[in-house]
Amino acid sequence: TAYMHGCPETFSLSIVTYYDSELLIIPNVVTPNGDSKNDAWWVKTQNMEELHVDIFNRWGNQVYATTMESDGWDGMYHGTHCDADTYFYLVKYRCHLNNETILLKGDVVLIR
Repeated sequence: TAYMHGCPETFSLSIVTYYDSELLIIPNVVTPNGDSKNDAWWVKTQNMEELHVDIFNRWGNQVYATTMESDGWDGMYHGTHCDADTYFYLVKYRCHLNNETILLKGDVVLIR
């Protein structure tokens, strides 16, 4: 359970299945407080290729980018803690079954 302003916050997890052999998991909250629970935000995939992940703040400034599934966003930007806020992601990958490029958009809440 994460807390904001002393109150418990709930979160959800998006699990998207496009084909039987492909799986994409995108959490919508990150709580980088050092408790080893949701301390980093990352996209988990199965059987997908050419992953590109970008996270932007509310002003459209990119605060994170990766092409590696093993890399996660820890709520930092150039060594500085990002503010607790809602951030926006773009996830792009190529479906290995039909070579279609998929673009997903959503938000992630950073709770400190």
